[in-house]
Parts: sequence; structure tokens; C-alpha cells
Amino acid sequence: MAGLRKLADMVIRTAAASWKGVPVTCALISGTRFEVTAAPGRQWQEEEFCVDPKSGLLQTYSVAPGIYNVYDYPNALQFHGSTIARQISIVENGSPVVEVQIESLQDAGAVDSASFTPTPEMQGPGVVIRGLLRFPQFAHNVLTASGTIQPVIVHAVLDVAGKVLEAESLDIANAALSEAALQLVRSGNYGPPAGRGVVPVQREVFINVQFVPQQPAN
Repeated sequence: MAGLRKLADMVIRTAAASWKGVPVTCALISGTRFEVTAAPGRQWQEEEFCVDPKSGLLQTYSVAPGIYNVYDYPNALQFHGSTIARQISIVENGSPVVEVQIESLQDAGAVDSASFTPTPEMQGPGVVIRGLLRFPQFAHNVLTASGTIQPVIVHAVLDVAGKVLEAESLDIANAALSEAALQLVRSGNYGPPAGRGVVPVQREVFINVQFVPQQPAN
């Protein structure tokens, strides 16, 4: 891993990798409260952007380990000097869950300014979705086969009170641990956003459920 440097509250690391047999450069970007490390490999808090260094085109983007956006450029579209991928796929655990095909692009043309005038329904209170959060959650005294801490990343949406509205595991290699992580998250309540004057909002979260091995009896 090369290019380790700290920018204020953010850490950016770069790594050389290969995607579909072609060399790419991957930027690993963390948010605040991230401990700088020179350890190889991606950390679970990092977002990953992999770019073809020759063309400068984004090949993959991953907001968390286990979920990826894949951009395919055969017969790419050109729009106002930008190259647009014809197909974008969202992949979870190695399987595509969403595929988008872009057939054409054109300018919006004349826009009716009245469409930007708020209606009475639009001016009422509504639900606000806050930017995503990441945090760990520990499950102690769990019997794991390897005897080491086993992490499972769970993607969830919380309501304004911190109750889980929906959740999915991004790691199904161990089905039993994956289901245990989902049950743990779904049964929890993570409370409303903290801070004075903070408006209750829905939140998208990535929870690193870490199963701590059972301690041997004395």
C-alpha cells in the first residue's frame, strides 16, 4: 500500500490493483475518526474508487466491503465532453442485484419554471435522510469456528427513533454468522441522532458486527 497521507479529518490511501485483467489505481478514502494504518488491504471504514489510469475512467466504486458499483464502457456515450458508461451494475456478494442500461442522453431543453414552485404539500414537514454512518457492534461470547473475531457488515436503514426499518448482510460466506448478525441488528434500537438542536432524521448505516470468540472456562 502506497501513498499514505492525512488530510485534516480524512485519510486517503492508494493501491495498485487489477480489474478484468487491466491495471487500475484504487483510492481508499475514510471519513472522520479513522485511525491511520499502514496495514495492507482495505479497511471496512473505507470507500473504494478504482480508476483506469490510462483513460481516467472510473471502473468500480464501493461504499463498503461486499457492495460494488461496476461501470462498463463498451460503446460508451459522449455527453458534453464526458464519457458515460453504457451499463452500471450494483453487485452484492458477487451477484448483480441492479443493472442499469443507458440508451441515450439529451439536454432537458426548455424547463417550466413553475415546476420549481413549492406546493402546499411540499412545504409541510417531511422525513429527511441523513448521510450514511459507520460504526462497529460487538457480539461477545460467541462460539466461532476459527477462534478469532469474525466480522459481518450489515447495511441498514434506521427510522427517526433509531429503530431498524430494513437490513441486509453484505457477507453471506458464513450463512450462520450472517443470519446471527442480521438478527442482532434487527432486534436493536440505536436511538435518535444525538446533539442539541438535531432534527430527527432517517439514517443509512453500515454496521460492522464483530463476533468475539467465546472465552474458555477457567
